[in-house]
Amino acid sequence: MSIIGITIDYGPFAFMEHYNPKFICNYSDKEGRYRYEAQPEICLFNLEKLLESLDPYVKMDLENLRDLFYFTYKQEHNLLLT
Repeated sequence: MSIIGITIDYGPFAFMEHYNPKFICNYSDKEGRYRYEAQPEICLFNLEKLLESLDPYVKMDLENLRDLFYFTYKQEHNLLLT
């Protein structure tokens, strides 16, 4: 995940040929932590870690971050489905 929105093409990744929410694009991810359906939770985890690192400079409650993230995610996801 890039903070500036660029795509990082690295390593042993594969493309999903057909929709499969359980698809794991990284062959080294044996537990499926980064499977397709887990992407929202991984994104939130990354944002939480970023917020923790910026804590001395940015004051935002993690609960507020979670609420804002899921609100925005659901809103944008619904736009994709229409």
